[in-house]
Amino acid sequence: MELVDFLKLIYRRKIIVLIFIGIGIAAGLIYALVKPTNYRASLLIYVQRETQPASDQYFNYDGYYALQTSTEYTNTVLGLIKSLDVLQRGAEITPYISRDNQKLEQLSAQIKVVKKAPQLIEIAIDDSDQNMGKAVVLALAQSSQERVRILNQNGDKALTIGLVNDEPLVLVQKASLPFCAILGFGFSLILSLILVLIIGGSPPRPKTYRETDSKLSA
Repeated sequence: MELVDFLKLIYRRKIIVLIFIGIGIAAGLIYALVKPTNYRASLLIYVQRETQPASDQYFNYDGYYALQTSTEYTNTVLGLIKSLDVLQRGAEITPYISRDNQKLEQLSAQIKVVKKAPQLIEIAIDDSDQNMGKAVVLALAQSSQERVRILNQNGDKALTIGLVNDEPLVLVQKASLPFCAILGFGFSLILSLILVLIIGGSPPRPKTYRETDSKLSA
């Protein structure tokens, strides 16, 4: 079928196409309106190593060493935050975190821990309850700070982690009406064109023996 024939076919079946497009746009808008509002709570953690006070009597490389050490230690903290041990301690801090191991594993998959910069880590979680999200990221940050202090008691005590912001940042994640409408339009348009092609592009039904015989008799 050539393009001109296909366009003529669409024009003949334009009612079907318009009905499908209308249903698709309406479905997209309804989905955007009824979809529950989601919230993303996030918190930034800064990994650092405290340097020794500067001295006029001698020169040292403590500043450079502190930067290199804290940058490498950030990867350790990244893995520590994702550990089940930190989550279990977080369950003791806030009731929003269950102490059941199976639920802890599900929550662990929901939490996003990303290295944003050489010494910067972001803890984030998406949930329909913004209070739950804020409580979880704060509990994880506090639990991580405690674990770092315990682990470094017999090591480099100058390595610490701190919060960039005291309160988690909460962003509203709501479905976009224009995006859902465009998505519904595109999906319904494709379906309508396929349907039109099937209906209008099918070959004519072959005549039966009786129909042919009746025409010859006439």
